[in-house]
Amino acid sequence: MLLQILWTIFSLGIVIAIAYFILLLLKKKGFGKVEGTYIKVLDVVQVGQDRQLLLVEVEGKRLLIGVTNSNIRLISELRESKDIHYTGDRDEQF
Repeated sequence: MLLQILWTIFSLGIVIAIAYFILLLLKKKGFGKVEGTYIKVLDVVQVGQDRQLLLVEVEGKRLLIGVTNSNIRLISELRESKDIHYTGDRDEQF
């Protein structure tokens, strides 16, 4: 009886370890990442229900794009990385 319990705990530990390492591998490989050869999504911010801002890099150009369910719109082309400024603490409340 004790041997069965120990074997079950050992087997469960092995399964959890394998799952953990598979998740690490998928994270390292960028599973689920939206990225192609020429287009990279640098950042995504959810600004409302079904509304996002995307910072995208295409051929060295950085583009700020607004996305909704029915529309995709170029908001701005950021000419240089110095156009992106840190404006405050992330914990800042409205």
